[in-house]
This record gives sequence, structure tokens and C-alpha cells, in this order.
Amino acid sequence: MSVCSECANISVEQLRKIDYKDPYIHHANVGELRACAETSRCGICVLLWRTMDDLTQLDASKAAIRDHPDEIYGLYGQFYDDLDYKFGDPPEVGGLPTFESAIKIEAKFLTYNLGLTRPGIRLFAVDGTPAAGHFSERCTYFDPSADLSIQLSRKWLGICSQYHEKCRPLSSAMPTRVIELGTSSTTPPRLLITAGLCEAYAALSYCWGRGAAESLMLRDENIESMQQGIDERRLAKTYVEAFQLARDLGFKYIWIDALCILQGNKEDWESESTKMGEVYGNAALCIIAARSGDSANGFLRNDFKAASDPCSFPYGRVDEKGHEIDGLFVHLDRAWFKDTLDPDPVQTRGWCLQEAELSRRRLVYGRSGVSFQCNTNKYFEDETYKFYHQRTFDPKPQAAVGPVPGRRPPDGLELLNHWYGDILPDYTARTLTNRSDVFAAIASLAKLAKNTIGGRYLAGVWESDLPRGLLWKPRYQTRWMVDPSRSESNLVPLRRSAHSRAPSWSWAAVEGPISHGWDNRKRWPPYPTEGRPDAFFVRPAHNDHTRWTSQDDCDADMLYMPLCELQMYGRPRRLRCTAIPQARLLEWYREQGVKARQRPDDLPPQVRHAVLFKPLTVIEKDIILLRDGCPFDQVVAFGVFNLAQEQIDDVWALPATQDLGVILNRNNDGTFHRLGIFHILNRQWFEAGEEELLRLV
Repeated sequence: MSVCSECANISVEQLRKIDYKDPYIHHANVGELRACAETSRCGICVLLWRTMDDLTQLDASKAAIRDHPDEIYGLYGQFYDDLDYKFGDPPEVGGLPTFESAIKIEAKFLTYNLGLTRPGIRLFAVDGTPAAGHFSERCTYFDPSADLSIQLSRKWLGICSQYHEKCRPLSSAMPTRVIELGTSSTTPPRLLITAGLCEAYAALSYCWGRGAAESLMLRDENIESMQQGIDERRLAKTYVEAFQLARDLGFKYIWIDALCILQGNKEDWESESTKMGEVYGNAALCIIAARSGDSANGFLRNDFKAASDPCSFPYGRVDEKGHEIDGLFVHLDRAWFKDTLDPDPVQTRGWCLQEAELSRRRLVYGRSGVSFQCNTNKYFEDETYKFYHQRTFDPKPQAAVGPVPGRRPPDGLELLNHWYGDILPDYTARTLTNRSDVFAAIASLAKLAKNTIGGRYLAGVWESDLPRGLLWKPRYQTRWMVDPSRSESNLVPLRRSAHSRAPSWSWAAVEGPISHGWDNRKRWPPYPTEGRPDAFFVRPAHNDHTRWTSQDDCDADMLYMPLCELQMYGRPRRLRCTAIPQARLLEWYREQGVKARQRPDDLPPQVRHAVLFKPLTVIEKDIILLRDGCPFDQVVAFGVFNLAQEQIDDVWALPATQDLGVILNRNNDGTFHRLGIFHILNRQWFEAGEEELLRLV
């Protein structure tokens, strides 16, 4: 691929000498860069323009760049030796390479303050070339070396196994059954009943697809023959590749659900499915076939196609013989690939969430490359890394906390925040082949979390924090900001589950993405101060106000919880919905003291989809005046319904905390079922309600 005159004059060594404060002026401005990329097809300019335009994170950024063709920009290099080592492992344990590697070539905008993340392109070396001895970054979807991903995986696994104390398996105990891998060529793999054996093993997380249904599976009728040997020709391609990868990494055993759990045997499935915490927590490595949506297709080969092809880039150095050190390329920063902003297939499967969360080490074969994620670090093939605190689901003594509202679990707050802020939003956005598995697919995760959070796990809601556990919301209608990886058009509204799989107050009663709280820009608020009973408007009705239900068949060890009645004391109030045009909503929104928006279309989703609530006692003429321009002084709350088609005019509103509550409808038998969530605007009006006993079903 040819390069233009401006690009022919730059190299890694030249960029190394350039200061960030005085970057190298590339083309005269963004407009000329775009023209060069679209006409002369200079490979480097194509990558730079694409990362500025098509692959920027926010849609508004695209318009900003295109609207300012006179924007002047400069290039500079970001190098490893310019970084602080505190964010990763020190070089001696392999956390950062000792090569003179450049992480990224970034563009700095110099004219306007566009508020953009600095776009950049990344360097990598092709394995086996002269540049590979100087640069550790690799690109497996471009590099033809078949052993590259194996080399990287061995390196990362070795670093973690030797130096990361908190990434070691929870126990040396093995699952009930594993596959003894053999050598493939001489000794075939076979099913092994472990019977107390303690050896290191790998586990596989993957999407079943068509391949699993057509593959050999473990069944009652073939369990004896599979202990004698397994014909790999009868297996799905993903299983065969997982066998070979595990062998290459030095493992003798691997666990795969379809080959180690008796398929079609309900008793064995229910027994083994509750042990996923031990299966994945004890595994020395979890292999995640993230890029494949069907086990028939395998996962080692990556068919990913980048938006723009990599381009050769000069190093600017020669070897001892005077030859140019070649084999160096630049490509789009994979963090910004538009194609990979959509999740890998395995990230859409409900069961795979707990498999990843429970694993101590995860080797991920994704579409944009191979990565290694452990409880200490994340490593990527382009040598970017992320040091982070992984919230672990470790077995601990039972938390010393009861379900009394406002009592702070000593060790459970961080994990509870993780559950509300990460686990449930991720899990509810995934799909389940058998929708009744909604609790079973995260049962092992819930069992381990219970050890830290404390209290019972009532149909997906923690009894020790039940008032706020009720405050889940439909993400489609209520998120404050559009997720950069998704547009509102592909965030589907909630739908009522066709199966009666959970009580109405549980997030599992609906299908689709949910989240907690009202403001997604903040983490879930901490527990209220001890001794603050006024922090909640509801309290449990049983066992001296410590239990929210008299039932004993709802907890983390239950795979199915379709029915669970809550009994509580609260102050329900009657309200009437007031539907008004978006223009009037915009006016009301401004009256709340929020920064003014320009158009009704600019309203955040939680206001755009909201309904306003007035006390039912307000006479009808006030409601009419409200639509015609009356002040909003009678509005006491605003909220959203779980499902738009379930919106009704007259509702009951039960405040749960000082700011939020649940919208209810009263059934003929006097029980209530949940319809939505609301935000309190007039706290005094709700406090004036009379306390009574309620039953939520």
C-alpha cells in the first residue's frame, strides 16, 4: 500500500523525539487528511482519518470532526518508557515489555476544543520478522503465525501462575467428571470419574449452537463407552480445538459441560449445575471461545475483518548489517473498532456470565484478538494492559448481617454494588435458550455472593437490602446516557416473560436489560448510616421485622422461584398518571433546576418516556389545565412503567427509599403486583400516608 509524501517522512524513531506539547504537523489540517485518505488512498492516512471519523466513541464526535475541516492536528508517539509502572506488573515479571515499544501514535487537535478522546493508531510487529525482536505488540487476526496465540497464552499464564497470589484456584478439588485429554495421536481422550483426584484442569466457556446438538454428548447410555475412549471425529469443532489448546498449554484434563454433565438426566443436571462455582473457581484456566456463536465452527481461527487494513510503518533504525528493520505495521486501535463494539457471541449467552465471573483466569479468544484476564490484570495481544481490582466471589464465613434495612454488611457493600451495577445489567441483556433457567444460570454466582452479602436471595433480590433491591428499572427507558457501544434503537424494551418464572417485583419477571437506581452516572449509593430507620419507607413484617416473607423455599440454592409473596409495612398512596406532550415535559424538566435542553428530542430517556403522577384526589380540571399550561405544582412524582402496554391511569405508589419507589396495581384479592418505578418529588406528601400491611406477589 502506497504512502503520501507527508507520511513518507515519519517513522517511529522520529516520533520518539517529538514532544507531546509540540507535535509533528502532519497534513495542514483535518480536511487535507480526509482528502488524502479518500483520493490517494495512503494507507496511514486512511487509518488516521478512519480513527478520527468513523471509529470515534460518540456520534457527536463524528459531526464535530466533519464540521471543522480546518482543524489543525499533530502526531506524537506514546511510549512504554514514558509510562508509570504502578498500573501493571513490573517489567521483571513480564507486566511491561523491556523493548523500546511504542504503544500508540496519537493525534492531538490544536485549533478547536472539540472535547474528543485523542484518536490514535497502534503499532505491532509480525512474529518472526526483525521488528519482532524490538516490539512485543502482536496482531493475531493479521499475523499468519499459527503458534502466535499459543506463545502469548503460555506467557500470560506463566506470569499469572508464578506471581499473582489472588488468581490461584480456590481449591485443588476437581469436578465430578472431566475429560482426560490423552495425546490425540496415540491415546484418545476419555471421560474420567475423578473420585477425589486433585489435578490442574482447564474449563471451557462457549456457545452451544447447532454444533453441540449434533455432537457426541454424555448420556446415561454412553457413559461407560466414553470412559473407554472418545472419537474426536464425533465432537463439535470447538471441543476438538479446546482439547488441542489445553494440551498445548500443558493441561491433562478439561471440563466441558456437554461432555461432563449427563444430558437428558434432570437429577444429574440439577446436581451439577449448582456446582459451577467450584467447577470454574477451581479451574486453573477458563478458555472462553468468545468469537464463535456455534460450536460447529470452532474458535481458534479468527475471521475478523478490520474496517481498514493494517499498513507497513517504518521503524527508522537499521540492524548491525545496515539493513532496515522491517516487519512493523500500524492498524486501528482495536478498542475503537466499530464492529467489536457489539459483544462477542459468548457475551450474549446468559450461562456464560457466571462462568467468566467465577473463573480466576480467563483466556479469551475474541474477534478483535486474544486476551488474558485474571483477578489481577488484563493482558492483550497488542501489549496494552489494565491493572484492576477484580471483585471475587470467594467462599467466606457467613456475613454477620441480617435483613434489617440500613444495617451495613462488613464485607458485602462492594460486592453488592458490583451485583447491582455490573452483574444484573450484564446478565439481563443476555439470552437464555431455556428462559426458565433465569435463576439457575447464575445460581452458583448467587450462592457465593450470599456468603459475603448476607441474608436470603429472594427470587433474585437480596433480602438484606430488599427496599433497594425492588428498585430495578427498564434500561431502555431510563438510562441517563446512551451507551457508546449501543444506540437506543437496538436497546429493546422489556417484555413480559411468557413463562411464569418469577414474582412481579423481581427483575426476572420480565425479559430484557435492566439496571438499578435512577442515575447511571454514579455507583449505587452506599448503605445509609447505621441507626437511620428513616432512610426507608418500608419494613419487613415477619420475625420481629427481620424477614420479608414467611416462605422458606426462596433462596440462592433454588433453581426455580416462580412464586414468592413479600409481606411488609409501607405507606402506599393513590396516584393518577398525567400524560403530556414532550414539549411540556421539557418545560417541567427545566423547572426541576436541570440544565436547559434545546429540544424535546434532547430529553434524556428517563424523562422522554416518563409519566407524571398527581394525587388521585386532584380534580379533573387541574389535569386538563396541566396540559394547557398550568404550573406543575400538583405533580408529586414521575416514573416509568416496566412495559408501555401495561400503563394504566390510576395506580398505587409505594415509596421504598427517600427518593424512589415502585408503581403498583392492586389485585382483586388485595395483593399488589409491580408495574414500574417512580422518583419522589414531594417527599412530605408521601410521608403523610398511613402505614399498612402490604402483600406483593
